[in-house]
Parts: sequence; C-alpha cells; structure tokens
Amino acid sequence: MRAEWILPVQPQKAKQFNQIYRGFFMSFRSGLIALMASMFTLVAVLLIAGWLASSHLLGVTDVAYQQGLELTQTVDLAREAQIAFQRQVQEWKNVLIRGSDTDLRKKYWSGFQKQEATMDDALKNLSARLHTLKMEAPVENVRGMLAEHKILGQRYRAAVNKHLQLDAAAQQLIDVEVRGMDRKLSASVDTLVSDMQKLAFDRFSSEINTVRNQVTNQFSIGALITLSVTAILFVMAVMLANDVIKRLGADPKDAVAAVNRMARGDLTERFNVKTPGSLISALEMMQSRLRNISLAIRGVGDDIVIRADALAESEGRTGLLREVARLREAIGRIRIDRDVEKPS
Repeated sequence: MRAEWILPVQPQKAKQFNQIYRGFFMSFRSGLIALMASMFTLVAVLLIAGWLASSHLLGVTDVAYQQGLELTQTVDLAREAQIAFQRQVQEWKNVLIRGSDTDLRKKYWSGFQKQEATMDDALKNLSARLHTLKMEAPVENVRGMLAEHKILGQRYRAAVNKHLQLDAAAQQLIDVEVRGMDRKLSASVDTLVSDMQKLAFDRFSSEINTVRNQVTNQFSIGALITLSVTAILFVMAVMLANDVIKRLGADPKDAVAAVNRMARGDLTERFNVKTPGSLISALEMMQSRLRNISLAIRGVGDDIVIRADALAESEGRTGLLREVARLREAIGRIRIDRDVEKPS
C-alpha cells in the first residue's frame, strides 16, 4: 500500500467547517430569540398600554360623571330656589287673603318665613357650588338675587306690619303697596334656572367632547405604536430570513436537496457557491474532501490488486483480493462522476 494515495488530514479546514456550522446556528438562534423577545415585548407593551389607556379613560369618565352629577345638582338647587320663591309668594297671598283670621295669619306667615329661608339657603348653596365648579359668571347674579330677596322680605314685612288687623281695607292697601314687586325676582329666578340648564348642557357637552378626543388620541397613539413596533418586527424578521439565506448560501430547499444527495452518496453535483463562509460553502468543502478520500481509497485498492497479482497463488493472496473487492463495493456506493453507475 502506497502512502501517497492517502490524503493528509487538514485540521484547519475541519476547524473552518466547524466555525461556519457554529456561526450559522448561533446567529440563527440569536436572531430567533431576539425576534421572539421582540414579539413578547410587543404583547407586553400592548397590554400595558391598553391597561394604562383603560385606567386613564375610566379616570376621565369618572371625572366627567362627577362633574355631570354636580352640574345636575346645581340645576336642582336653582329649581329648588325657584319653587321655594313660588311657594313663598303663594304663602304671602294666603296671608293677604285669609289673614283676617289671626290663626290663619300666623299659619301662613310661618309658611312664608319658612319658604323665604328655604330660598335663601338654596341660593347660598347654589352660589357655593358654582364657585366650586369655577363657574363665576352666574355667581354674581345669585348674590344679587340674595340681596334683592332680602329687600323684598323687608318690604313684605313693612307692608303687613302696618296693620294689626287684616280687614278688607287693609288688604287692599297692602295689595296696592306690594303689587308686582315680586315679578322682577321671579323672572330673575326663572332666567337663572334656564341659564343653569344651558350651562350644565354646555359644560357636560364639553366634557363629553374632551373624553371623546382623549379616547381618539389614545387610540391613534396606540395604533401608531402598534404599527411601528409591528413594522420593526417585520423588518427584523426579514433581516433574519435574509441572514439565514445568506448564511445558507442558497435557497433553503436547495440546501436541503444538496444534503439529501450527499446522504445518499451522490457527490456528482457541483455546488454553485456564491457566498464564502456559508453553509453551502462548507458542504462544498466537505463534498470535495469526500471525493478526494473516495478517489484515494479507489487508488489504494487498485494498487493493492496490482501488487497482489504479482504474488503467487496462496490463501493469503485470495483473502486479500476478497477484502479489496469488499472495499471496492463499499466505496462504489459513493458516486463521484455522472458516468459512473452505482454498483448493484
């Protein structure tokens, strides 16, 4: 057996193949982990953003609801003052019409004072609530009504206190004195109620528009963030795919077909290596080494046969030729040329 037929081992090429193999799978694994981590981050960001947006929306909705409730209560206070004044005027009429009876006079005058106090309390509470809501425009009107209501009460008392007995003549005199003096305040209270209803509607509409705008803005920002992160992940996926194809050096299905051919012992196809350092390049290197080894073994077998033919017939020579035949049969399963058929 001639040693020159056996190719020397080239550890640097084996090392190069291992480096390519490791680099490919480490890069692919790192890229895949990065992509999965990014997708997890996207889901986490969307969940957190959704939770924050929902919390903010609930907070804004609660504020709007509270303000709407306060505005409704404010309108109710204005209506309470309106009703109290109407009842106060009615009690005054009862005093004037039925006050000739001492007991009825006391009864209706007590009702007059009660409704007077109720209206004052309603106006004071209304003024305080308007100030709390920072609606200063109607506050001055309410304060003016309080002052006017106080003067009106004084005039009612001055008129009725002039007469110890409310006979027909006294009733007529009192009626002439106070006739129509409640109309201005009554109109002011009615206008206040109408204005408060309009203010409440405008304020509530403004809050609704604010909530709607905030929801729209949050949705737009969330959609923009989602699209941006999705686009980034898509770019990362494309980059990872391109990197995989680049490191493969060919289309994945072509690389799989090449590996299958080599696994079947078909070394006849040449690889069109365009990317040095790729997996296809490493496979080409491995196929080349297998071809060289196959050729070397074939050459060694031929050399042994030639040397054996020069020997005399013996059992050792026969056994040697038999082993060489087995070696040729085994190595023949590896096809290195298209015109060399696979032995049966």
